[in-house]
Order: sequence, then structure tokens, then C-alpha cells
Amino acid sequence: MLCDSAAMQGRRPKQEDRHVKVPDLTKAAMALKMPIGHLEQPCGFFAVYDGHQGHACSEYVAKTFHLRLLKKLSADKCGSSWTDERLCSALRESCEELDKEFLAKFRTAPDGSTAVVSLVTGARLFVAWLGDSRCLLCRETSQGGLAAVALTEDHRPSLKSEAERVKKAGGAVVNFDGALRVAHVGYEERVREIRRAKAQGLGDMEDARSLSHWLCRVRWGIENSRPSPERPCWMHRRACGLSNLRGPTSSSPSCATGFPT
Repeated sequence: MLCDSAAMQGRRPKQEDRHVKVPDLTKAAMALKMPIGHLEQPCGFFAVYDGHQGHACSEYVAKTFHLRLLKKLSADKCGSSWTDERLCSALRESCEELDKEFLAKFRTAPDGSTAVVSLVTGARLFVAWLGDSRCLLCRETSQGGLAAVALTEDHRPSLKSEAERVKKAGGAVVNFDGALRVAHVGYEERVREIRRAKAQGLGDMEDARSLSHWLCRVRWGIENSRPSPERPCWMHRRACGLSNLRGPTSSSPSCATGFPT
């Protein structure tokens, strides 16, 4: 497989985003003593992690996600046992486990990240994502042109299903300067406190910094499913205190599958 990448820092003082491309995952797995020759070939791994409020989360995931996935893929050498469902489970479990690890190691850090990862094995393509980073599949049309097919759907509080999940998890969806945001329970009371402070002539800067801990942009979810209570989400750790919003027990993360041509 051939691949290339490009990145732009934008207006932020530091680059908070990370990306990983491993066009020959089988060769990399052999070097790491985690062989995956039993899977359909070729195998490749590609990912984008859009960090925010720092680079700690995106860098941590960029260094460890594919290693965690390889450990799972190399555990069972029976190629026929790696069905679509099992490969989806491996991606899902990698997200869950890395979430727990990051929260344990960086408990007080405000850093978060989206994630969109793709695993290619033979003629099968698996995509798992959390948040609003997107994956597009470009394919040739019958007329000889190129068409872009969206493989992901952004997870935003403007979606009815996502707003309901946030509320059931104990959070709130608020309109902040015309844009919907996810906030802690008690956000409105905090806003009233800030307004009273401003009316009394107190400073704005500390209030703004304090408010940032109560309000955040939502960037989570794997595929279009909702996280379960057992699966915290390192996308936005400050959405409900220092822990994460948890979803209903009826849903669990999944991934999308496709067949690239």
C-alpha cells in the first residue's frame, strides 16, 4: 500500500494533533515480535488524533493505540477466527483500555483528543472513530471519475441521539454563543455566579478560565453508537467533573466495515 500525509498547526501556539501511518503493519508487527501473518494480507493501519487543550492525550494514543491493537491481533493465530465482529471488538476494546490507562496516568490533565483509525486487512476495511474527526473513502465511479464516500458521522450535541445520551449520563447540552456545547450539571448556576461577579466589578479572566472547566466541545463516540457506562471516553474528560459522561447500558461501541476498491 502507498500512503502519504500532511499536517498543519494552524493558529495554536503548539501542534496538538498527531497522526500514525503504518502501510505495512505485518512487517511492523514482526519487528515488534507480535506477528499477524495469519490475517488476510496486506495489512495496514492509519489514524488521526485531533488533540485539544494540549497534546498529552493525542500523543499518548498515537504511541500506544496500534501497539495495543497488535497485541490483540497476534494473540490468536487462527486466521478464520478473525471475523468482522471480532475485529470490531478488538478496536473497541483498544479504545476502552487506553481510556482507562490515560485517565489513570493523567488524572488532572485537561487534555483530550478525537480519534479516527482505519485497519486494512486484505480486502476489508475497518474504521473506528470517536468525535468529529472524519474518514472519507475515495473510489472510482462507473463514469471514470472519483467519488468521496463518508465512512464516519460526527458526534455532536446537535444530534438528537447524542444529546439524549449526554443528558442520560448526567450532563447538559447548552447553547453557548449560538453553538451547542456539553456542560456539567450546575453550569447555569456557575454562569449566574460569573455574571454577578462582573456586575460587582470583579475581573473576567479568572472567571473565563473557571468556566472553561464547566463547558467543553463534544468529540466522542465510536461509529454512531453511544458509549456504555463501563466505557469512559478520553475525548472530553471534563464533561462531567473529572470523570466522563457515561451512556446507557443498552448501547456499546462498534466500528464500521467496508470493502475498499
